[in-house]
Amino acid sequence: MDLSVYDDFKKTLAKPIDFLGYTDMSARAKVIGIMQEGKGSVPAVTGPANVEVILDRTPFYAEAGGQLADQGEILSDDAPCSKSTTCRSPSRTSSFTSAA
Repeated sequence: MDLSVYDDFKKTLAKPIDFLGYTDMSARAKVIGIMQEGKGSVPAVTGPANVEVILDRTPFYAEAGGQLADQGEILSDDAPCSKSTTCRSPSRTSSFTSAA
């Protein structure tokens, strides 16, 4: 995906994304963005779909500096999701997620 999409999204954030991984293994978070390949930021998707979910806070450590990314699950009251990996570019932290 074109990284300018993330730069544009980052400009809309009121504050940076909180990283909780040094103190927490899980956390309640709010989805603040959904990115879909070829479409950029979208308000919602219908499954199955591979999307990038951007959360307001996360305990997942992103792949950086040679360290592997954390893996785990994103649980939702509204839709089942399975988290596969977390990745960081210079402008974002996002979760590559498959929505069932």
